[in-house]
Amino acid sequence: MERLSHLLKEIKKRPHATIFLDVDGTLVPDGTDVLDNESVQFIDEIRNGHKVVLASNSIRKERTETLARVFDLPTIKTKKPTSEACAEALSYKTPYIVVGDKWWIDGVFAKKIGAHFFLVKPLYAKTDGITMTVQYIFAALTSWFWPIASLFIKSHKQ
Repeated sequence: MERLSHLLKEIKKRPHATIFLDVDGTLVPDGTDVLDNESVQFIDEIRNGHKVVLASNSIRKERTETLARVFDLPTIKTKKPTSEACAEALSYKTPYIVVGDKWWIDGVFAKKIGAHFFLVKPLYAKTDGITMTVQYIFAALTSWFWPIASLFIKSHKQ
C-alpha cells in the first residue's frame, strides 16, 4: 500500500469521523469496476473506528451501488459538491474527512461540509478518454492552487 496507506496514520488521529471516500480515480480508475488490493486494504483499515461512505459523481450509479453492497457501505446519492450532497453529508453529525483525487470536486465538497481533505494521486486507466485525460492534466497543473482556492469557499456547516 503506497498511494493511500500514508493517509492511515493521519486518519487514525481523527477517531469516530465519517469518511467520505471518492470512487473514480481514488479507489478505482475512472470507468473500471475492480478495486486493487491497496484500495481494498485501505477500506478495511479505515472502517475500524470510522463510518465510511462512498461518494461518486459517476453516471454509472450501479457500479457504486455494487461496491457499497460488497463492502456494506452507504453512499451519497447526489453529486458532490452540490448543496444536496452537502446536506446529506452533514446529516451524519460527526467530524468529517474527505478522501479524493480532484480538489475542485472533492476538495470543494470537503470545504463546504467543514471536513479535513486528503488529496490523493489519481488512479489512471489505459481506457481513459479525452475528458478524463484533460481532468488529470488540470489536476496535476493546479493542485498547488487548492490551499488558496479553499479560502474562498463558503462552508455549509453550522
